[in-house]
Amino acid sequence: SAAEGPFRFPVRVIDDQRVDHAVVYVNGEKVDWAGDSKRSSLEFTAEVTLDEGVNKIRIVAEDDQGLAFRRLFVVRGEADAAAVDAAE
Repeated sequence: SAAEGPFRFPVRVIDDQRVDHAVVYVNGEKVDWAGDSKRSSLEFTAEVTLDEGVNKIRIVAEDDQGLAFRRLFVVRGEADAAAVDAAE
């Protein structure tokens, strides 16, 4: 659980060759993107807004060969929960 509202979500993608880009979706809506990495890793912090109830945060990353990787996180937003910073 986390407080509904702003939420910092750290993203780190690693590939054996080169990460091309990563996209962050919250409840199906694209909220952040990072790309053009010339390295085998890509790191950034996505600023997302949590709704009250279930929130689905999906990370979709693609490497330089076009291979995609997806990971889904489910976070419950609660109106009376203490604020949480996932980046700490």
